[in-house]
Amino acid sequence: MINIVLSAKARDAVRKLVRDHAGYDDFCATYGLANSRDMDKRMLMNAVEVFGLEQQARDIAARHTGTEAPDEPNAFVSGPLTPSRIVHAVMAVGEGADAMRDSVLSPLRPFLNSVTLGQVESALAPIIDAAMKPAVEVEKVITLDANGNAVIPAVPPVADAKRTGKAKLGTLFGFRHSKFGAYEVDMWDSAKAPKVDRFYVPQPEMVFNVATALETGHFVWFAGPAGTGKTTLPTQVAARTGRPFLRCAMDRAVEPIDLFGTTGLKNGATVWEDGKITRAIRQPGCIILIDEITMTPPGIAATLQTLLDERYLELPTGERVDCAPGVWFCCADNTFGYGDDTGMYHGTSQANSALVDRFARMVKVDYLPLNLESEALFNRSSAPRPACDMIVTFVSGARKLPGFDARPLSIRRMVAFMGMAVAGFDVSRCFEDTFLTRLPDAERESLRAHIKANFNAVDFVRAMTGAKAPAQGPVPGPEQASAKNAFTPIDTME
Repeated sequence: MINIVLSAKARDAVRKLVRDHAGYDDFCATYGLANSRDMDKRMLMNAVEVFGLEQQARDIAARHTGTEAPDEPNAFVSGPLTPSRIVHAVMAVGEGADAMRDSVLSPLRPFLNSVTLGQVESALAPIIDAAMKPAVEVEKVITLDANGNAVIPAVPPVADAKRTGKAKLGTLFGFRHSKFGAYEVDMWDSAKAPKVDRFYVPQPEMVFNVATALETGHFVWFAGPAGTGKTTLPTQVAARTGRPFLRCAMDRAVEPIDLFGTTGLKNGATVWEDGKITRAIRQPGCIILIDEITMTPPGIAATLQTLLDERYLELPTGERVDCAPGVWFCCADNTFGYGDDTGMYHGTSQANSALVDRFARMVKVDYLPLNLESEALFNRSSAPRPACDMIVTFVSGARKLPGFDARPLSIRRMVAFMGMAVAGFDVSRCFEDTFLTRLPDAERESLRAHIKANFNAVDFVRAMTGAKAPAQGPVPGPEQASAKNAFTPIDTME
């Protein structure tokens, strides 16, 4: 088959040349063509060849050369051979695998040897196979409402969680040798369960306390200083037992519609839309944590009190929403329900005693024992374990300073401190940016004095670098000089 590169204008002129030929009508009848516009590139060249019009067609192409960019896919032979050009050429030549292959290879034959042509032909094979497959028709059904607007289908709901069996606490939390490890809890298969924190360091007795309350349906009030893990504990219980989880953070600005729901318009109709707590109590096995419960506005506290007592909500629509099987409530608070008037926990107020009474257990969550806190710090930082031991021991002592019983000298602060130390900041800067600047003036100066008296910067540098501590105090020498270059000694802090 002949092949001529045609611009758009040249193609139109060749079509007219073909139409004017005496055998045009018979040609169209033979191939079932309504007119010349039905001719693709291959069919047009076929007609030119059958009618003996090759020279006239080439003359037309020559006259239009340079007048505009050619629109023929085969024109790629004048430029680099790219996959997109090959695909365009394959799509333009119509049906027939041989015709597709020839339309690409013919212009290349003068320029490539047989080996290279064979490689191109092999690369073309999967493209041609794909092009030869019949088109797939996709039918999309659109539903219209009474006003002619498209109705957007609802997203399929996530399947409800269900119990899948039992598992031992020791297996779930990694304390198999503890006397609490043999206790078994229900396992669930919720797709909404939180992620397991592999760095979490559990306290076996604390986990056992929560697990027994969970299995017996007794609600728990977690109380203790900031940064002790009151939120993390129930989150990890949900994560490791496969339960859905909701953390509902309270503040004075929270509205009932956010928690319980309200009416709204949908497709012109008035419908009820659940709030986050209403949605949560419909989910089997859900653990609902009410965080900072002493910041709850009075009206919401009253509704919560009824929900905790009766285990259902009465909606304004008249619907009664019962708690699904396995739904369990807990809350977290820094003040043991008494509120705070020191400014330490601004916005809190004393909780209604009836609300507090709905929680069967008030569990005090305190800082981890030294060995576990050091393990947690080691897990969450890239610092050496001896350095973690040093900072944990120091912070544990600082928590006992007068006025520091409620100050957040938490593991978050120690992780931040270690992050700066690993990055190469001096000890004084690490303390300044992660501990001191967060304290009021009196406590800041008290902690600064405690650092000077009780934290050995040189030993800390040795621990960070893996060097052994001297047998009898620091000895002046190259190593100590190096440490001083890396960290400013504590006694120079202003």
